Order: sequence, then C-alpha cells, then structure tokens
Amino acid sequence: MNITVLNQIIDLLRNNKFFEEADTLDELSSKYCFATIEHKKEIAQKIKSMCHVKWLGDIYINDITIKEWYGLLDKLSKSV
Repeated sequence: MNITVLNQIIDLLRNNKFFEEADTLDELSSKYCFATIEHKKEIAQKIKSMCHVKWLGDIYINDITIKEWYGLLDKLSKSV
C-alpha cells in the first residue's frame, strides 16, 4: 500500500472537512499494518472500494483539480 498517497488523501479529506471519510481510511490503514495476510486482503478490498468514483470520487476537494484527485485515488487503489 502506498502510504504517502494514502496520507495525502487523508490530509486532503480532513482539510476539506470530510472527517468521517478521513477517519475511516486512517482506521483501515492502521488495521492493515497489523493484520494477518488473510485480513490484509479484506482490508485492502475495503480501501480499494472507497477509491471508487461513486464513493470518494464523488467528493469535491478544493485544493486540487478533479483530475489530480482521481489520479490519487487511482494510485491508492492500484497500490492495495
């Protein structure tokens, strides 16, 4: 999992007051770090599903363009 991209997404979400989404991603990443291989796959799938255009992709982020936002989500999705 690309921790740099994940942290950037979490920061952008918090800066734009999407605290629930940021906290969910943060919690999933913490669980991922300490999970067994079987659980890592499950957690990775949850993170990947959040990167979908109909979930986090629906959120408007003020600090970057929509293309950059989709690019970050795509990088995170591919890294898990």
